Amino acid sequence: MAALEMKDSINEVNNNFEKELGTSVNIGISIHTGEVVVGNIGFEKKMDYTVIGDAVNTVFRMQEFTKSYPNGIIIGDNTRKDVGARLKVRKINKSLGELKLYELLDIKDVSEE
Repeated sequence: MAALEMKDSINEVNNNFEKELGTSVNIGISIHTGEVVVGNIGFEKKMDYTVIGDAVNTVFRMQEFTKSYPNGIIIGDNTRKDVGARLKVRKINKSLGELKLYELLDIKDVSEE
């Protein structure tokens, strides 16, 4: 929902940027579902709260594909499956190995089911 709200808000943000700065921005959002480790990692003098794991690495690799979908949202097949039929998606002709990728378009209205 946060990603869709960001996507919906970018036009208004860009209208303000155009008026005040004469420029606009594009965003790219990637969402991946998987296991991660979250917590304080480091040592006594340098401790960071962070997230690590294969899912983190995958979502960062997915971010490269967002350049082809300005202001779009790219999700992996496992996210699509976990959320179920509530998503409106379009399959894209890109993948990360076996991981199929989709552009998230919207959330289905309950009345559409």
